[in-house]
Amino acid sequence: MPAEKWTGYERFCPFSKGLDVIGGRWTLLIVHELLGGGQRYGELKDHLPGISSNVLADRLRKLEASDVVRRGVGEPGDGVRYELTERGRALGPVMAEIRRWGVAELVSIGDEGVRYDLAYAIPDDLALDESYEWRIDDEIVSLTIKGQILTLTRGPAAKPVLVLHTSHQFLQQWAAGERNWKAGRSSGDVTIEGPANAWDRMQIATNYPGRPADLLSKLLDSERSKTAGTKAHQ
Repeated sequence: MPAEKWTGYERFCPFSKGLDVIGGRWTLLIVHELLGGGQRYGELKDHLPGISSNVLADRLRKLEASDVVRRGVGEPGDGVRYELTERGRALGPVMAEIRRWGVAELVSIGDEGVRYDLAYAIPDDLALDESYEWRIDDEIVSLTIKGQILTLTRGPAAKPVLVLHTSHQFLQQWAAGERNWKAGRSSGDVTIEGPANAWDRMQIATNYPGRPADLLSKLLDSERSKTAGTKAHQ
């Protein structure tokens, strides 16, 4: 006998009613993506690896029906863009608190480590193969990027190109969007050991939100120049 289709919690409770709208799998991630601005359907799918087309279409339809998302038209030839309504943008502070709460999970790493596929954020032609070390209060986390795969492990990195020093308090503020790396470095709450170009690469390797808009193109140009120079000397 097929399982009965779930239609909500059916509780006279604002928390339950809110979850009826945004509590489904992938829904909050879609909202989170759109907090940064409108996106086309294909862009959303690229930025949410693992979501199927039918699930994305279903979640967008439900968010539209609940006045959280609307369809907008961008520049000529840009096609339909999905964007948050005023009601959708009101979820911003909620999302900030979830990100703040989630920092502990981000750096809580088991013995086997954690592996992330960042193919949606790192282009194929950006050759990354190095390690970074984060020292957060008395904890040490190693981040190793190889191609488009980022692996986090506990303990010091073998040969980090960059070592970052900070605190859990700053990371919570960073995650909530209250401060960014630049502000942390200016105040001394974030210090680094390593060259500036390694700092730039780490921001790409960790898919850091709020990084300079031209940072990726800058690194790609540098990589292409390096490749061209190598070929010229062969």
